Amino acid sequence: MRMKALILALAAVAAFAAGSATPAAAASWGNPGFRVDLQAQKGRPGQDGGKQGRDSRRDRRGDDERRERLNDDERRALHRDLDKANRELYKPRPR
Repeated sequence: MRMKALILALAAVAAFAAGSATPAAAASWGNPGFRVDLQAQKGRPGQDGGKQGRDSRRDRRGDDERRERLNDDERRALHRDLDKANRELYKPRPR
């Protein structure tokens, strides 16, 4: 009889704990209130209603970016070197 009472008491405690617990997925993190995040749409350049003539970031980096670019001969030499390195790295193994 004592064993049945112990099992019944453990079952009651487990049922109470399961019924009163909040599932992990339903637990709130931080402010549970309503929140809206908005993102501005990006239009084509020149459709900003006359606010700016050009993109201000482009104006700031303009000359520096032009100096860092490769000309056609440098670009061809770079690709040639990369192709050669790829052939050396990934050549088939000798049998």
